[in-house]
Amino acid sequence: MLKLSTLLRSTLSSVMLSLLLAAGSGCKDSSQSQGVGWQPNVPFGTLPPGFDSFPERWNKQINDRLAREEAAKQKEIRELRDKFFKEEDSKVREKLQSKLIADEAALSVIHRRQTEGDYIKFKTPADIPQDLKWEDGLDNPEIGDPNAKKGGVLRQWAPGSYPDTFRPNGPNSNSGFRGPLYDEIIIGLVSIHPVTGKIIPGIAHKWAESPDRRTVYFELDPDARYTDGAKVKAIDLLVNMYIRTSEYSRDVFYNNFFYQNASNITIYDDSRFSITLPFAKPLLPYYCTLFIPSPPHFYCEFGPNYVERYQWRIPPTTGAYVVKPDGIIRGRQVTLQRVPDWWARDKKIHEIHV
Repeated sequence: MLKLSTLLRSTLSSVMLSLLLAAGSGCKDSSQSQGVGWQPNVPFGTLPPGFDSFPERWNKQINDRLAREEAAKQKEIRELRDKFFKEEDSKVREKLQSKLIADEAALSVIHRRQTEGDYIKFKTPADIPQDLKWEDGLDNPEIGDPNAKKGGVLRQWAPGSYPDTFRPNGPNSNSGFRGPLYDEIIIGLVSIHPVTGKIIPGIAHKWAESPDRRTVYFELDPDARYTDGAKVKAIDLLVNMYIRTSEYSRDVFYNNFFYQNASNITIYDDSRFSITLPFAKPLLPYYCTLFIPSPPHFYCEFGPNYVERYQWRIPPTTGAYVVKPDGIIRGRQVTLQRVPDWWARDKKIHEIHV
């Protein structure tokens, strides 16, 4: 796997990671004509088409869904109560009572979400609570062997056929190949130390939990960058939501995913934001990593033909490796090269990620 420094303390400073796949047609073209390594000729921070109306549309969609679920749950509870009071069998009554308790708890969650207001909010830094206890995770020990030698090449054989797409979402994107290309190298908001089991920083360099253990306030590391050099901003979390939940992506999974696993994201400025989950959880900041950033300028051509247009385009990530056009042999090989000036190369805890 690419998370080498869970075993090696020093990150590979000039490594190339080659993923060898079973040869299909034996085609050896560089894939440049397919858009691999494509970068938009627009300023960093340029927002995707249609994004400006996304927060309002998403909020309406969620509020409408909560209203529908409230009405359905209330009807179900009324029907269960009628059955419960008419039922004479004690065992059946017991089952009905258990279902009633569960339904009433679910209804209370719906009501709480409704009273908390819109899913996406924009506020100012003055709205951040002043009594928060901020953490940075830097009290955790460094990871791995201090004698590890930097540099080299790691070749891995990837079972299965060559990927059908390099897109991180949309049709055919959820293959085993997406792990080494995205999931195993991107830096999320935070991570978990493999030895202590505690939260450690990612692209967020500090965080704080609310007293009810449902909301986490984050501040992005001012050094956090994508592999193309663009600065990571809080709004990029919403860009990722927009791309993944859009009908243009043809990916029905994410609408339900974001609805069920979070109830609010609030942006305070370019670096500060908060995420609220429907329920309190242990290791709460880690559960908030369901939100990841996407570089907005990369999606300057986002639209109805997204699936086809971005089929072989690899977006910049927050990780330490990048795929360049000459690193592709279609049907056979993909090479990830170390970013020489990676933003987190000298940071203590980030060695876990690469």
